Amino acid sequence: MEAMGDFTGGVSEIYELNNEHPNLFTIMLNSFQRQSLMCGAILNSKSPDTDKKGLFKSHAYSITRITYIPLPSSNSIIPLIRLRNPWGKSEWNGRWSDKSDEWKSIPQHLKQSIGLIIEDDGEFWMLFDDFVKYFSILEICHLNPGYLDNEQYRVSGGAKWDLSIFEGEWVRGATAGGCDKFKGIIIFNNIKSLTL
Repeated sequence: MEAMGDFTGGVSEIYELNNEHPNLFTIMLNSFQRQSLMCGAILNSKSPDTDKKGLFKSHAYSITRITYIPLPSSNSIIPLIRLRNPWGKSEWNGRWSDKSDEWKSIPQHLKQSIGLIIEDDGEFWMLFDDFVKYFSILEICHLNPGYLDNEQYRVSGGAKWDLSIFEGEWVRGATAGGCDKFKGIIIFNNIKSLTL
């Protein structure tokens, strides 16, 4: 989370997946559509078969796509998440993994539209319920504070974000932050400050 914020200047938030948020998939889908960066991490062993399912404990995975996919056989839709192991090896081998039988019922044009690639490249699809079951935390880095939705995040009584941009200068105490000394200021790329 800190690295995503430092590299992009975005506003980051974290969700513990032990206490599942009722609208978490919707939050993730909205964040993906707004081009926010996301990752999931397995900090502890929530399930005894984590290793057998091709996942690493104490490891973070990039989230590269969020979508719903229709199931032609049941006339329903299911929430899927595409993740990438930054090591580029070892993939999830459970439901909706690259070689799982679930993909057989999905038309080829739909598989192409969501970018299904069946290779041992470290990127894989996973059912949202399995993501919550195996992963410990979700981190989201919003690249623009305007993406934070008042209703979704329950920002109280008309509080608004104020964005200031300083270009071409490094000013001590204004654009040179990063420590706990300036708690009322969040620094973006060392050139922007955001306050609530």
